[in-house]
Amino acid sequence: MPNTDLGYPYVAGTASPAGHTQVQALAEAVDASPGVGSFTQTEIDAFTIAQKRAGRVVWNETTGTLQQSNGSTWTNVGDLPTKADLAMTQNTQTADYVFAKTDLTKLVVMNKGSAVALTVPTDATVSTWASASQLRFLNIGAGLLTITPAAGVTINGTPLTFQTSKGGMLIWTAANTWTLVPFSGGASAVVGSTTGSPATATYSGKTSYKFTADGSITVTSAGFVRALLVAGGGAGGRGYQDQGVGGGGGGGGVLDVAELWLPVGTHAVSVGAGGASGGSSNVPGGNGGPSKIGTLIGVPGGGGGGYEGFPGGCAGTTGGSGGGGGGGNGGNFNGGAAQVGGNAGGNTSGSGGGAGAAGTGGAGSHAGGVGVSSTIVDGSTAVYYAGGGGSNGGAGGNGGGGSSTSLNGTAGTANTGGGGGGGNGTGGAGTGGAGGSGVVVILVG
Repeated sequence: MPNTDLGYPYVAGTASPAGHTQVQALAEAVDASPGVGSFTQTEIDAFTIAQKRAGRVVWNETTGTLQQSNGSTWTNVGDLPTKADLAMTQNTQTADYVFAKTDLTKLVVMNKGSAVALTVPTDATVSTWASASQLRFLNIGAGLLTITPAAGVTINGTPLTFQTSKGGMLIWTAANTWTLVPFSGGASAVVGSTTGSPATATYSGKTSYKFTADGSITVTSAGFVRALLVAGGGAGGRGYQDQGVGGGGGGGGVLDVAELWLPVGTHAVSVGAGGASGGSSNVPGGNGGPSKIGTLIGVPGGGGGGYEGFPGGCAGTTGGSGGGGGGGNGGNFNGGAAQVGGNAGGNTSGSGGGAGAAGTGGAGSHAGGVGVSSTIVDGSTAVYYAGGGGSNGGAGGNGGGGSSTSLNGTAGTANTGGGGGGGNGTGGAGTGGAGGSGVVVILVG
């Protein structure tokens, strides 16, 4: 039994009964109806004239194209992409290069063993770009790639430097103005020198610079770094003899920035000092100093603990983490509030807040708020920073917080940003411990 070219059977012959004639007519009508079949090139070449009727559209499995017949030959449907159209052509360059208009349909691949520049020209150079034009690029060479705007061209976005196996896309948004969209993270900063004798450690292809005192870092090639900034801890407040206790000092504020952009130049590194003890004076413990990298980023020091005097006292002060409030027979005082990278101090004989948890207060002894841990220095050892100072006999918070377990509060641990312990009033007028100094760690690579 014959078939139509869509596979519907019908009875051949002209002398068939009327029913057969009607079935054949129906099958031929279905075969002639619009529809797209899928055939190999060999099958299309074998089509009869009837099968190649004008206007018929088929999918050519061999060439991956949609084709239309004019009654005798087949042509690709021009407004649809072919497999070849979808494949982007690579334009590989081994030296400095300036984008051309023909690069709109290409991927510009830079492959040079040393530093190389890829320049975006002015609109006039290419007789203007179409709106939303896109230029794609990839660096596969060992040299650092820098995307450079020609004079009069603005490129919004960062980074403009790309290490090997990194790339991105530039989108034209206005006259001589482009926006950079990186496909991957940009280049790491290159450090030329440091001052202040930071300790260094190398792991996983990266180098950490741990500043425990003020110094500087000089960047010779702009890029990203990771930065941990821990400010100085606040000092604990004084206690009053047999009357009340001082609040614990707050831990320094903590900022851990995964990607901080460092431009070329020398950047001062400031490590926050620990807050000074108020001694036996009726003043709160001193606030810790801020830690900073130039004018790019900074974090405030911990708040000082409130003191207990007779007949008065004071609250804890505000800081990266708040100082605890003084309290006892002379009155009840609130803990200080937190600013950035910390938590509030506890109220009334309260412990200092830590970077990881708030201080507590009220009757009984109180451990300082816990700090936060980081492995940034060597990649494996977890170190806690910015614990709050204890109060009323409480231990310091994990992260260098000073304790309040004796008459005088102990100092926060140096270069942790721990708060000082509050002075105890039992058996004497205990002084608050000084805050621990901060630290700045910069990880490059």
